[in-house]
Amino acid sequence: MLIVPFRQRYKGNNDNWKIKDVYLKRQDVLEYTLFKALNVYSDFEKFITPDISKHALNNFEKENDPIKEFVEEEFMKWNIHKLTTKSLYIAYTRYCSENGYSSTSRSKFVRQIQTLLPTYKKGAVRIPNGEYQELMDKVQDTPIQLLKGVGMPW
Repeated sequence: MLIVPFRQRYKGNNDNWKIKDVYLKRQDVLEYTLFKALNVYSDFEKFITPDISKHALNNFEKENDPIKEFVEEEFMKWNIHKLTTKSLYIAYTRYCSENGYSSTSRSKFVRQIQTLLPTYKKGAVRIPNGEYQELMDKVQDTPIQLLKGVGMPW
């Protein structure tokens, strides 16, 4: 899907209504347009996706996908490298509850997380004591409120 934002605004009385009302009804104009499309631009293979379209598509996906929004708006900011699937899913369900979304099933969540975060490994993880204490300090002292009170059985 390619989203093309139309940001230009046209104001004034210099609109050429003949384009719609006259020219698009003329047989010679339609034949000329078809000829150009088939012959001159026939080597066209794919659309170039400009950055503004990529940004618009990403925003569209986030607005329609609470898991992607959770990952980009919350999880990526935490800078946590190891976290159990259970803890991550609980944080996601809390995020959905706070933002008025319906959370998805745990299995669908895990599948999509693995797509969005290719280095994420599902299941329980073992964290060395120093890293565990660092994680607990983050949960207590920073805005990782979605993990507060979550039992993290490592």
